Amino acid sequence: MFRVNEGVNLHISNAILDGVNSELKYAIVSPDKQEGGLYNLFVDNIIFQNFTNKNGGSVFKAYNGTKADTLSFINSRFENNYRGLNLSYDKDIMELYNANTIIIDNTVFKNIEETAINYYRKTVSTEIPGGNLIINNSIFSNVFNNEKGEIIRADGIGSVSISNSVIEDSYKVTTPVSLKGSNNSISNCLIHNSGFVKISDNAKKENLIYKNPKWDDNFLFIPSDKSPLLKVNNDIDNIGLKQ
Repeated sequence: MFRVNEGVNLHISNAILDGVNSELKYAIVSPDKQEGGLYNLFVDNIIFQNFTNKNGGSVFKAYNGTKADTLSFINSRFENNYRGLNLSYDKDIMELYNANTIIIDNTVFKNIEETAINYYRKTVSTEIPGGNLIINNSIFSNVFNNEKGEIIRADGIGSVSISNSVIEDSYKVTTPVSLKGSNNSISNCLIHNSGFVKISDNAKKENLIYKNPKWDDNFLFIPSDKSPLLKVNNDIDNIGLKQ
């Protein structure tokens, strides 16, 4: 539907992008070849749905050799798609990665057949700066429900912060998130029926709750009064979408 070219700042807001009954592979793509300049994508209050093309399809694709400065998705919803964000094609060249910063805030990924976010950098060490993934107040529900499925992949990314978010209903998954390196962390998150978070090489996990979220509305992801997602019940902070 959209291609973001070199040097462009694309802002998309207040719309539904629907791939139903089409051969569309992507909703949005990066430039289609290696170019010198960066680009930016800012998405606010968009529903991406029914992008189900399994021939390499995803909601967003970054082509190899291209780089965004910032990819920002806020107040949005990804639902009934094959893949979410795919920035994993630079597998062979050391220290190449497709975005300086990815921001996911107050956003839902629901019923995604494969990975919600696949953000890759080939590196000898995640202690070398490169790439920044920030996820806050978001929901990952029934994503990559496979024994080897990884809901959020940030392999080799130098800085990863996941906070106040929910991962649920991917009951076949054993490791929803694997974080490696001292600048990778996950905190104040609830994981239910979706395996266990794995950390290594001084990555940090703090205040992870493995309980039923107890939704009052599991479509809008509104917690009930007794939900452990509420600060009044967990004594730390609210988890999930900003109501």
